[in-house]
Amino acid sequence: MLKREKRPELEVVFLGDSITMMWRSQSGYEGGTPVWEKHYAPLRAGNFGISGDRTEHILWRITEGGDLDGLNPKVLVLLIGINNLLGGKNTPEQTAKGVATIVKYLKAKLPKTRILLLGLFPCWEKPDNSTRALVRKTNELIRPLEDMERVFYLDLGDKFLEPDGVIKKEKLRDLLHLSEVGYRIWAEAMNPYLDDLLKNAGKGQLWAERVDGKPR
Repeated sequence: MLKREKRPELEVVFLGDSITMMWRSQSGYEGGTPVWEKHYAPLRAGNFGISGDRTEHILWRITEGGDLDGLNPKVLVLLIGINNLLGGKNTPEQTAKGVATIVKYLKAKLPKTRILLLGLFPCWEKPDNSTRALVRKTNELIRPLEDMERVFYLDLGDKFLEPDGVIKKEKLRDLLHLSEVGYRIWAEAMNPYLDDLLKNAGKGQLWAERVDGKPR
């Protein structure tokens, strides 16, 4: 996480848990550093991902913790909630409520920032894994937070799946966290939408071409 006293002017902020944090390789774990340096360092992006964070941790960080104080990014990319679901800590309904509270606060805290709300990524190998169903339900519940003015929703989850719905470690190195290949897939799928938010205020035709928030 960037320390407040050392922050530059950031155009883009990534906010989330370890999946966001590991855009930059951590403690010997493979991450997405080469992809980040290619695509997001030139955009003056800041990484505000912390391992283990749930929705309540993000909410504390952006309120009491002051993580966003002094920032005015053009776009904030939000991906949070998988740690709420893992281990049955929270239901999809509780998780979605937490995401909604975060989004509400972000809209008030950063009135000039557009929020790119990402659907939770799928995890574990088999498509019939119970967590997959929780992820799908949570995504169904957070998708209506999109207003196409301040909040834009994007579900990239299918990009990490094989045609039969299986997840391979080539993309998710431990079937939860992304490999460098996975981060490349994330970037390539998201970048046209991020670019439109930065340059065209989210008015591009590509948004209308989504199906249930998913790129065609």
